[in-house]
Formats: sequence, C-alpha cells, structure tokens
Amino acid sequence: MNDFISKTGNPKTSNIDKPTIVKGDVKQKSSSSQQDGSFDKILTNQLDKTKPTDILNPSSTLSEIQSPFKIPLEAASFDPAKYSQKVAASLDLLETYAAFLNDPEKTLKEASGLLDQLLNQTHGLKQEFDASNASNSDLKEILNHLLTTVTIEKIKLDRGDYLN
Repeated sequence: MNDFISKTGNPKTSNIDKPTIVKGDVKQKSSSSQQDGSFDKILTNQLDKTKPTDILNPSSTLSEIQSPFKIPLEAASFDPAKYSQKVAASLDLLETYAAFLNDPEKTLKEASGLLDQLLNQTHGLKQEFDASNASNSDLKEILNHLLTTVTIEKIKLDRGDYLN
C-alpha cells in the first residue's frame, strides 16, 4: 500500500516542492567553538562595572522601561492635616453609628454594616499611620482610642448586647 501511495503521490500535495537534502558536512558555529573567549571577556567587564549602588540609581536602568512619571518624595510624605481630616471623618461615622443605635427605625443589621465599614476604615488609618513613621503623639492617641472604641462596639454587637 505504501508503494502505491509513493508511486501515485498524494493529489493534495503534488504541487508542493520537495525540500532539498541538507548535507551533513555543514556545521553551524557554536559559542563553544570560539577559543578567544570574547563573550566571557565582555560579560566579565560588564559585571565588574556594575556596582551595588548602580542598582538603586535610576540612570542605570534602561530608558525603555523607565517611568515617564516622576513622583516627588514630598507627595508621599505624611501630611498631618489630611490625616486629621480622615480621622475626623471616622469620628463622624462613629457618631452616625451611635445615632443608628438610638433610632428605633434602624435595624441592627444596618448598624452592623456601618460598624464594619468604620472598623475597616479605622484599621486602614492605623496602617497608614504606622507606615508613615509619624511622631505625632496626639493623632496616635486619638486613633488608638477610636480603634479601641470601634473594636469594643463590634464585640458588643456580635455578642448581642443590643438585643432587646
């Protein structure tokens, strides 16, 4: 059967040229055949030029991957005024939670959702304050009191202290 196919050929591939035979004596040059070690010399020179300080230096990176946006360090610094506003917003949310507890038309489920939001916001403020390494002891004390109050309220609500 194979003889029949090879003699008659495949009608679908009859118009395709057959590949030429590659001679076995043709050898490709490989990096191991180079005896002068030029690649090793170049690599060693480049590694010797690289210093640990170059890694942190932005001019040593490739221009293709450098960010076109330069963020000044001042923008990332801790701003007590903005942080105070965030803490004040959390305190306002705590007052809203207290109003929910006193309002007979509001359910404990609504109060619980608000308290969860407040707890997440307060934990975020704590992480932000800790990451900034700020030394403002007044803000830290207010934040600690707020976090303690919110945590206690969460325990009370979960325990069922507000059920009638």
